[in-house]
Amino acid sequence: CYWVLSPQWRARFLALWQATVKEEGDAAPRAATTPDPVSLVAGIDTWYLNRIDEEGLPVHLRRELDDWQSDAKADDKEVATAWIFDGTPLCMYRSGVNASQGGGTSWAYILRNNSLTLRIRRKPLGGIIAQAQLGSECLWRCTPLAALNELDALVKGMWGITQGTWQNSQVHLCHDVMHLSIELDQLGQYVSRSRTQAIFDAARADIEAQFGVGAGDDALDWGDIYGGDDAFYDPMLALGQEVDLVREDVEDRGVTVYRWGRRLSGVAWSQGGDVSLVQYLKTLEIQRTGKRHIVPLWQERGYTGTETVVRHEARLRRGAFRDLRVAGCPYDALDNPWTFLEHQADVFALVVGQANPQPGMPDSAWIRRVLPTDDSNRSRWPTHPAWRIVQAATFTPSPDVVRQLMKIEQQSSDIDRRVRVIYGALVSAVALAVPQGEGWDVSRALTEIAPLLVEEAEVPGKEFGALVRDRKRRFHLPIQQWDKVAPERPAAAQMDQPDPAELDQEPAGHFERAWWHLELAERRMREVLDLLTQARQQRASPEQLRELEAAYQHETLARDAALHALEHGADDWEA
Repeated sequence: CYWVLSPQWRARFLALWQATVKEEGDAAPRAATTPDPVSLVAGIDTWYLNRIDEEGLPVHLRRELDDWQSDAKADDKEVATAWIFDGTPLCMYRSGVNASQGGGTSWAYILRNNSLTLRIRRKPLGGIIAQAQLGSECLWRCTPLAALNELDALVKGMWGITQGTWQNSQVHLCHDVMHLSIELDQLGQYVSRSRTQAIFDAARADIEAQFGVGAGDDALDWGDIYGGDDAFYDPMLALGQEVDLVREDVEDRGVTVYRWGRRLSGVAWSQGGDVSLVQYLKTLEIQRTGKRHIVPLWQERGYTGTETVVRHEARLRRGAFRDLRVAGCPYDALDNPWTFLEHQADVFALVVGQANPQPGMPDSAWIRRVLPTDDSNRSRWPTHPAWRIVQAATFTPSPDVVRQLMKIEQQSSDIDRRVRVIYGALVSAVALAVPQGEGWDVSRALTEIAPLLVEEAEVPGKEFGALVRDRKRRFHLPIQQWDKVAPERPAAAQMDQPDPAELDQEPAGHFERAWWHLELAERRMREVLDLLTQARQQRASPEQLRELEAAYQHETLARDAALHALEHGADDWEA
């Protein structure tokens, strides 16, 4: 005789485990106990910002960007620049993107590391000269305010001027809740102002893939499954559209369903609109992508690694920032990113509803889960208890000591995944090459494979150290420059060296005097910019910030005057 497993064996075992079907001999399904939902963390997971500057690129910055891009083209790969963000150099890409690649907007230069993607135009379009995208790990680890302040200081340092403003382009506000699930029978419990709804089931192949060896760098981006935004988001999108605030019953919406039992991985409401909400299993995404940087923040709130976590992500585009209203804020106030940070909870409440609405008043949430009643007015249906937890999001950063564990968690996870891949490749190599390989241990396998690896390293283009440097550049990690060695200090002082006091004296010649003033002004600009950055990080008063910005503007004017005198051969210098 022989036997085979049913193709639906995983679904049947899962249904038995979740007590949704009865076992043979059972009179009825066993009752499953579900813990109460627990709020883990809430914050910004993705942030796009537009840089508004009608003046365009300064000449000196255009030259620097062209030089770095020329180096990248000459090397045929990204090159690390002198601009630092979040402790890591920004890499210049070999080319920008045209309008068809950039979601309708062309970008001449692309600078990027793991924390920031900065796209820059040669000329402003609708006032937009650049767009910044802050990464998820950076926002959670550094906090949105610190990341925003560092970005602002970086751009002001690159431009050399304080003019220009930042404008919110797109924000993903998210709230992670533990002990929740996404089920088909819940969809009739939502009252929404969304016109469209899309459901994303966890495909069988994707679920089964989690139990195998990780796919490493070739893993499918989870954003593709959940309809994430294009890599190059169009900053002009929705500038002239109204936010969709039309109420429509759930039954009247179009639904796209891909079933695998009752296992759903996510639901998207008004996907791609100015206001949208995406609910998805964050734990499933982590299993598939290996992006574990958020886990330490969960663990601080009681997550042990076995619970299910559902992310509720409110996605807001340009039209939403223009039309949404928050009490106490004037029109267009949410365009300002610093003002927006002060009202994250208020904006999230506009989407999911207030945790404690006024008695007797209908809930005006854009979407909420309800308990159906006999009332014909769906807006008066009471809010579901689980949704009250979703509404009660507190956008407070986790303790600093916990946030600093995020990089360690992600790095350990990345190394572990690659070790498993290496181990699997070693097992396969021994199985193919050694007839009696079953008797080997890993130590002997490494010993026997080492000479073959040495031969591979001697192949042209396979030098190990060079490949490590290229891979570090790809991972946006610091690279040790071994070829740059500091000169040895002379044994005795050289007689032609100037006295230190002479270094601060104004030179006699016209050209030397203009050059001296230029270097002095640039040094003072850097000093004031460092003070300005520290003041923002320490949340200094608005008066102190204005004083430092005025000082920086003064040094900028002095630098420009020195540069003008140097370029035009001025005979006199006026301080």
